This record gives sequence, C-alpha cells and structure tokens, in this order.
Amino acid sequence: SEFMSWAFPEDPKMRNVRLGPVPLELRHRYPELDIQRWAKVWDKTCDAIVVTPTALVLIEGELRRPIVAIGELLVYRELVPQTESLAAYWPMKLRTLLVTPLPDPTLEVVMRRLNIEVIEYRPLWVEEYLRQVGRL
Repeated sequence: SEFMSWAFPEDPKMRNVRLGPVPLELRHRYPELDIQRWAKVWDKTCDAIVVTPTALVLIEGELRRPIVAIGELLVYRELVPQTESLAAYWPMKLRTLLVTPLPDPTLEVVMRRLNIEVIEYRPLWVEEYLRQVGRL
C-alpha cells in the first residue's frame, strides 16, 4: 500500500487480487466440494494491481528473494485474460512489476528478457526488518 501510494498516487488500486478461474474439471470431478474454497490452496493472488491511464500494472513485492516473484509474475500475467473481474482491462497494455528492497543484479538480464520491470523500494522499516532477519 505504501509503495502504491508513492508510485501511483492518483491511479485506482486493488490489493491481493485473486487471478484466473477455478478449473471446470474440478467442479465436475468433485461436485460435493466447495471448489472456490479449495482453489484458495493454490493461492494465485497478485499482491496488487494498479490501473494507470496507459496500462494495467501487476505488482508483486518480494523482500528477501526476488527470484521467487519472477515465476509468480509470469503466471499472473497469463491469468489476467482469464480473470472475469478484470475483463474491462483486458484490452489494456499489461506491465509486470517486481518491487524489492535489494534487486539481484544477476537477474537483470532475465528480467529484461521476460519484460519484468524492477523497482527498488527500501523505506526505513524495510531496512530494519532486513537487519532483524540477518539480510543486511
């Protein structure tokens, strides 16, 4: 929330957005189960989405292991056109953005190739947290 207010102060924002449909085959295979509830096990939830005048921006934050966010962002990007609640935004350009306090320089080439933008964002509370967990 803090990052979005700083980076996208005027744009509409959504947090913890569940992406993609529940597979129909699960509904058929297990009609007795609450499939919506069981689908939460997969946790395909993007940290945030911002709607700018020119793009839909998928945002994933990662404090300690930015490599983890790469796979998540790639999957989320594929799921946007399958997410009914985002249908109004399907025609928009789609940006994927990793927010991290310590970008990994060894991932820069991979991120560029995958069209994932990286923003370094390190407020004081993040530095304190990273010191506490022994990462700084």
